[in-house]
Amino acid sequence: FRLEMSHESSDEKEGVPPEDSLIFLEINNLSKLGVKGKWSEMKRIGGFPWDFLVTVQNHGKKKILCVQLDCNKSDEASVWFCVTSFWICLVNQDDPQNSIRKEYHKQFESLENNVCTEKELIDMEKILDPTLGFIKDDKIIVQVRVVIEEEENGDRFRPLPVIEMFLPLNGVTSS
Repeated sequence: FRLEMSHESSDEKEGVPPEDSLIFLEINNLSKLGVKGKWSEMKRIGGFPWDFLVTVQNHGKKKILCVQLDCNKSDEASVWFCVTSFWICLVNQDDPQNSIRKEYHKQFESLENNVCTEKELIDMEKILDPTLGFIKDDKIIVQVRVVIEEEENGDRFRPLPVIEMFLPLNGVTSS
C-alpha cells in the first residue's frame, strides 16, 4: 500500500518520478516497537543514500511515534551537502486522505551530524485507536519522501592525485 504524495518538486520538473523519492516502511508488531526502533531500507535519491528510523519515545506520560531521517554520504565523499525538503507520512490504512503528513526542510552536510533530529509524528494513543485507521493487525505504514533542492556531492572537492617524479641529478649516484 503506497500513498502518493502530491507535492510538485524540482525532481518532478526534471523528470524524476515521485515514487523514486519515496522510502517505504511497514512496521509489524508495533506494540513491541521501542526506543531502538526499526530502520527502513537504504534508498539512493539524487545520488545520496537515505534511510529513516521509526521509534517510540516517552515524552512525559505520553508515548510518541518519532521518525529520524538519515543521509550517510560521508563514506563516499569527505565534503558534500544537500538542501532538502522532506515529508513524513503515517498512512491511514482506512482512508489515505486522512493520513498524517508533516513537511520539513534541512541542510545535510559532511561537516555536521548528517542525521535529522527526531521528528515527533503522532501520539501513540491515536495510532493505537483502531477506529482512526492508522493501525491494522498491529501494523503501521510510514513513508518518507525526500526532495533534493540543492546539492554538492563532493566530486568537485576530491583531491587530484599528485605524482612526484624523482630524477637523479647528473653526477649524483646512490651508494
